[in-house]
Amino acid sequence: MSATAILRACFDVMYYSGASWLMKPLLAGEGVIFCLHHVTPGGGLQEGFAPNSKLEITPEFLGQIITMVRACGYECLSIGEAAERLKSGRGGKRFAVFTLDDGYRDNKQYAWPVFKNLNCPFTIYVAPRIAEGTCELWWRGLEAMIARNTSVDVQMSGQHFRLPSATVQEKWQAWKALYPTLQQMPQHDQRAWIRKVASSSRSGTPIWLPTP
Repeated sequence: MSATAILRACFDVMYYSGASWLMKPLLAGEGVIFCLHHVTPGGGLQEGFAPNSKLEITPEFLGQIITMVRACGYECLSIGEAAERLKSGRGGKRFAVFTLDDGYRDNKQYAWPVFKNLNCPFTIYVAPRIAEGTCELWWRGLEAMIARNTSVDVQMSGQHFRLPSATVQEKWQAWKALYPTLQQMPQHDQRAWIRKVASSSRSGTPIWLPTP
């Protein structure tokens, strides 16, 4: 089961058990901000090895979220309107704000029609190099490297990792071993590392890389 499916199941348990309503006075606050990334058909529903599926939801699920928060009495505001309300201290209905990070193509193709049809404001924070297609997405590169190989033999931050990755379970174990180390590397080192991995994979040579 994917991380998104597990999270969704937890929310369902809280809702149908009544726990969410009991905790509402303590946890509701003034509003909620939804931080999204990818909105795409099948997003978050992938089976097997799909560690980055937690960054994705389907357009249908986005529509359900918007409908649900409004049914719960929340007002959908832009990030600017929410900031002004908080600064003014005027109060009012609890609010919901929708943001999307990085500016992926699917935001326009799949998310925008949902927001438009439901008349819901939203904000996209654009990362210029991602929008231009010049950014090395190391988390996607790491997933691809593990997914297409039956073993991984790499050097990273002075550590040597030699890991099997033939089965789905082994791929998940390899991801759990490599992801935290790569995540903590300086940004330039992350990009240099994943660029060399991609280059080695394309040439068909073993994936063996010196520490950046």
